[in-house]
Amino acid sequence: MTFRGPIFLFVAFVALTLHSPSVAAAAVATNYDELLAKLNRLEGVFHQEMTEAKGRIAHLEQENQQLTREFSAAKKRIGSLEGEVERLSGLLLRPLATSNRRHPVRGAAAAYDNGQRMIAGDDAESRAIVTPPPTSCASLAQLGNRVTGFYLVLDEESNNRIQTVYCDFALAFNNPDYEKTIGYLDVKTSPSVSFYVQRSSSYGSPAVIPYEVTRLNVGGHMNAETGVFTAPVNGRYYFSFTAASGSPPGFYSRVYLRVKGANIANSFAPSTNYNLPLVATLQLIKGDTVDVYLDLGSIVDGVNHQTQFSGFLLEEDIVL
Repeated sequence: MTFRGPIFLFVAFVALTLHSPSVAAAAVATNYDELLAKLNRLEGVFHQEMTEAKGRIAHLEQENQQLTREFSAAKKRIGSLEGEVERLSGLLLRPLATSNRRHPVRGAAAAYDNGQRMIAGDDAESRAIVTPPPTSCASLAQLGNRVTGFYLVLDEESNNRIQTVYCDFALAFNNPDYEKTIGYLDVKTSPSVSFYVQRSSSYGSPAVIPYEVTRLNVGGHMNAETGVFTAPVNGRYYFSFTAASGSPPGFYSRVYLRVKGANIANSFAPSTNYNLPLVATLQLIKGDTVDVYLDLGSIVDGVNHQTQFSGFLLEEDIVL
C-alpha cells in the first residue's frame, strides 16, 4: 500500500513526533519565544502610541482652554466696544449749533452745520435728541446717505419750503453737479383754507363789518357773524374786499383792512355807490386775525350783495 500527498506527510510527522518527543518540545518552545517577542514588541508600540495619543489629547485640551479664554475676552471686548459706540453716538448727536442754518454744498472741507435740538420731557429719563430734517445733499451725506438719487430737503432760504433735490454722492462736495435742485413740493399740514362771505343789508360805522351770507368757508376759520378771519397756519394769504359807499354827497366812507386790529390798508369813497375796494397779500402767523373795519360813513347793500369779502391760503410755511 502506497501513501501519497499531504496525508503521507502528516502521518510521517506524527510518527516522527511520537518517536522524537525532544524535537517536538524544542519546536514548540521556539514558536512560543517568537510569539512572546512579537507580543512584547506590539505592547511596546501600543504603549508608545497611547502615550502619544494622551499627549495630543492634553495638547488639544490646552488649546480648548486657551480658545475658551480668548472667546471670553472677546465677548468682554465686544461689550466694551458697544458701550464706546453708544458713547460716541451720544457725542455725535449733541447740539452742534444754536441755529439751523443751511449747510453749504461746495467745499470739500465743508463742516456739517445742521444743529440738533434737545427735546425735554417731564423728567430726565424722557429726554430725547431730535435731528432736524436735512437741508442739502451735504447734510444728507453727513447723516449717512450714500445712495445717489432724489431726496426731499428743507430749504430754509424760502421759509422752510420742502424741495426735491438730486444728489450725486459719487462726486466731490465741490463739484457743481453734486446737488441739483429739481423743484418745490407743496406740503400742507391742514386742508385748503378759503372763505367767501357777503352782506345783504346796509351797515354803518364805526364797526367791524359782519356778514349775513356765507358762500364758502373751507376749514371754518371765517366767523361771518363777527366778520373776523383767524389764520390756522403760518403762511401767505390773499384777501379781497369790495363794497359800495352809502354816504351822501359831501361825506366820505372809509374802510380798513386790519391784522390783529392794526390797519394794513384802506379805501375811501366820497359819496353813495362809489366802490370801496381792498386787495392784499399778507404774511400771517397762526392765530393772526384779519377783518375789515368801517371807520367812516356807511356801506349800502341789499339783494345784490355788493359787500363781499374773500380770502384763501396761498402757501403754507412749514414750521418745525
